[in-house]
Amino acid sequence: MPAWTIEVPKAGRYRVDLSYGSSSDSTEFEIAASSNASTSKTIRGKFAKTAYALVFRTDNAGTIDLPAGEVKIQVKADAKGAVNLEKIVLTPVAAQP
Repeated sequence: MPAWTIEVPKAGRYRVDLSYGSSSDSTEFEIAASSNASTSKTIRGKFAKTAYALVFRTDNAGTIDLPAGEVKIQVKADAKGAVNLEKIVLTPVAAQP
């Protein structure tokens, strides 16, 4: 399962976008974020099918609350189809007034 250790500059809520190619529209994913300072947070969903695994699309996977500092991000997918994960983009969500 792919995993990355990232440095989160500021604690808060982040939008998670996935860029991927998928041979199936029923492949489920789980994104888990964990750190020494907090319990694991997860997002679950399904990849949409693309023309084939090398044709990428970008979808919003949801939002996740992250602590500041070192965070490990893991992506798990079930074995229902081929998925080619190109990138994950985390964007801070502005606080509502």
